Amino acid sequence: MNSDAPTTVDDWQTLSNDLLQGLVHALNNRLSALGALMELARVRDETVDPLSELPTEVAQLQALTGLFALLPERRADAEALELSAAIEDAVRLHEHHLRLRAERCEVRYEGAPPPVRAPRWALVRTLVMLVHVAKRSAEGAGERGGRPMIVRTDDSIVSVCVSVLFAG
Repeated sequence: MNSDAPTTVDDWQTLSNDLLQGLVHALNNRLSALGALMELARVRDETVDPLSELPTEVAQLQALTGLFALLPERRADAEALELSAAIEDAVRLHEHHLRLRAERCEVRYEGAPPPVRAPRWALVRTLVMLVHVAKRSAEGAGERGGRPMIVRTDDSIVSVCVSVLFAG
């Protein structure tokens, strides 16, 4: 085994640092928007109602803090989780990747995904890595719209397969 080869831990560390930078950038944007709204309120510009924009900014800040909470590893027991909600979280989190934010990841469900038992941080981390693979492979192939991430369930709901489609 090549000791210089990246490990999954190394891959996650690099990816999570990139995501963290993107989230911090988005947080700074929201804080700048709040600062601009406060300035508009201070100068009392009648053409703009800064208070009307506050609920939107607060909701965006709340969404960002929710995404920040997905990054750290936590000691947690496995719990029943909705796979589709965890996939949506992973896709939304990866949308903040500084270099790959323009790439899209299409999620296709083949069968209704059942709940799964896992620690939330571990499931989201695994799904973020799959989203990352889908976006990087599309970027490398020069494809617009990304590669689809396929979620398959078998009829007996014994297994769930999440994979990235590499062939058209």
